[in-house]
Amino acid sequence: MKLEQVIKKRKNQPLFIIDITVPRNVDPQSNSVDNVFLYDIDDLSSVINSHMEARHSESEPALQMISREVEGYLEFTRRKELAPLVRSLRAKVEEICGEELERARPGMTEDEYQQTKKLMLRTVNRLSHPLIQQIKSSVEEYPELVDSQDFLENLVKDAFELKENE
Repeated sequence: MKLEQVIKKRKNQPLFIIDITVPRNVDPQSNSVDNVFLYDIDDLSSVINSHMEARHSESEPALQMISREVEGYLEFTRRKELAPLVRSLRAKVEEICGEELERARPGMTEDEYQQTKKLMLRTVNRLSHPLIQQIKSSVEEYPELVDSQDFLENLVKDAFELKENE
């Protein structure tokens, strides 16, 4: 039966033919018959390639999003690792200042003591804040250098803007 007869018998409904054999089993001229659509393996390959390209272009924003989230997570874990150091640094500065405040307390009134305590806490913040900020920014920028002695020395010098001769 010829394709024209098949189409007539199908009342002109479209007929899709997919020829995936090598060599081809369907005459390429079949595609010229009205309502007959012939696809071979080469046609399917080009469709697959165009779909793969579309998927690849769609994957790029997803990969960028994943990369941003991974970097954010790594930064979070680095900061989390710093938390004990930051807490102990601040606690040590508060402890030293608190000891000095308690030594001076016998000669103070309660009002003087409270005022001095507020002053001490502001001083603790001013002393510890630059170092804590320097630690955080340095660890974010150079996480691989955290265990280096030179790194830590330079970090303190930078945080307190110390000169070499001090």
